[in-house]
Amino acid sequence: MKLQLEGQSARVRLAEAELDRLLAGATAEDLAMAEARVQMAAAALASAQAQVAQGAIVAPFAGQVGTIS
Repeated sequence: MKLQLEGQSARVRLAEAELDRLLAGATAEDLAMAEARVQMAAAALASAQAQVAQGAIVAPFAGQVGTIS
């Protein structure tokens, strides 16, 4: 329990430091890193969408299944 509390406290301190840095103004490097994170997220989304599309079963024509044996 104590370790969890210390971990959460460290996360709060890191978040506060990050907020202070961002409030001071973003640098070109910050913007480049943010852009890279967006591109990585877009690539991950495209990959997930491709996996979903590959897993979909599409009939070659419209209709209904009459019986399942």
